Amino acid sequence: MEVRRISSPPPNAAAFIAEIAAGIEALYGPLAAEHYRRTAPEGLCATLAHPTVYAVAAFNEWGEALGYLVAVQRAPAAHITFLHVLSGWDGQSIENRLVERAAGDFQRAGLDHIVCECVPFCRLDLSCTFSAFGFERIERVLMMASVQDTGSAPKARAPISSAVAGPSTPRVLTLDAGLRRAAAECLVEAYRDSRGRRLHMEVTDVDRAQVFVSRVAAGGFGHVHAEYGKAVFEGDQCVAVALGCETAPDVGFVLQVAVRPKWRRQGFGTLLLHELAASFRQTGLTRVALGVTRDNPARLLYERLGFTALRPVDAYVWWRPGREP
Repeated sequence: MEVRRISSPPPNAAAFIAEIAAGIEALYGPLAAEHYRRTAPEGLCATLAHPTVYAVAAFNEWGEALGYLVAVQRAPAAHITFLHVLSGWDGQSIENRLVERAAGDFQRAGLDHIVCECVPFCRLDLSCTFSAFGFERIERVLMMASVQDTGSAPKARAPISSAVAGPSTPRVLTLDAGLRRAAAECLVEAYRDSRGRRLHMEVTDVDRAQVFVSRVAAGGFGHVHAEYGKAVFEGDQCVAVALGCETAPDVGFVLQVAVRPKWRRQGFGTLLLHELAASFRQTGLTRVALGVTRDNPARLLYERLGFTALRPVDAYVWWRPGREP
């Protein structure tokens, strides 16, 4: 078996597409699976050719790929977004070879942070794989709800209206380019004392957070509408922010919900989830999904709003010693 870098799909890419589509169907339904089958060949070519993408595959002696890994590199971090080993080849430690090659390449390149946060659609127990290379495991779960259950806005502690509120009244605004810096500042403060900070390089400083907010708005994580970015402002300060995208034809995904510590327990996180779900519903989506750390108190809020657990989606994080946030 040979492990090497790739910049184009392997010759047996159709086998991967078929298995991944089956996994997507089990998770999101037949509409999502059909959309993936239709778009995957062209999308995979574009992804692997992108200059920020790192991909490595394990090949047998006949040149067929047995598994491959895809990551996005943006110094000083790498984000592993995909890892799949074909059925019949699981249990052969192929995932170990792929992670060893990728992690070694990233570390030798001087990157400070590596995170794997993907949804495996094959039978892999990645906890032993990543722990062997010094990664910390963060137990997370994927949750989903109907937009009908989460789309009716609750009463806030004060009237919230971007049209009629005064300068000191909390206002819900749709994030445009002029508000992204304020949203970034909110994200950084919200995560300052959070264990989740280790998972998210983008919240460690305001400049990185602003790049993240701009990437979301540009469709870097999935198709977006302007209304998929929401924030609560008091005066000119952003005190809470929610960001979303589309992860399947009828599923919206909540990428971030963050509230500054001083403004917590006032209903702003709940309000933004309702606002975001309502925006998803208005664009024709029927369900909303999110990922949450198992011991995060916000999980109880999500359950009250109708979210139910779909499956574990554990994340794995490595920081260069001395560079931890």
